[in-house]
Amino acid sequence: MISGKTNRKFIHEGKPEEGFGWAGQVIGLIHDIPTVQELFERMEEEARTYLARCRKVLDEG
Repeated sequence: MISGKTNRKFIHEGKPEEGFGWAGQVIGLIHDIPTVQELFERMEEEARTYLARCRKVLDEG
């Protein structure tokens, strides 16, 4: 029988044989699986874009 108590064993104690975990709705937001290098390059580019926006706002204010 699967219960909340059983699922806590999986989620909090890492015992997958004693319960299960939910993937959640966020799974629908995953569109690709980049390599670690691609992920870091993407994160760096996004950070630069947002920093540029912040600088522009601060310069105008």
